[in-house]
Amino acid sequence: MQVSFALGAAMEGEDPSKETRDAREQLRNEAANAAAKADVAIIVVGRSRRWSRKALTSSRSIFRRQDDLIEAVAKPIDTPSW
Repeated sequence: MQVSFALGAAMEGEDPSKETRDAREQLRNEAANAAAKADVAIIVVGRSRRWSRKALTSSRSIFRRQDDLIEAVAKPIDTPSW
């Protein structure tokens, strides 16, 4: 068994170098390419601790870049649109 990992999306505020438009696209593409080569893709999304305060957790939404990541990873494996 071979396991591969791709970050896919950086948490907002954690690493500014991964928050540029080009960096976000590269991370998303790396994850989509890894998923396309895999038999199984596991996507983990959520919020960092700094964004998980009670005021922010009342919303069930995820950050848009994570939604984009789910769509990019799911597309190669031909799943329905989210």
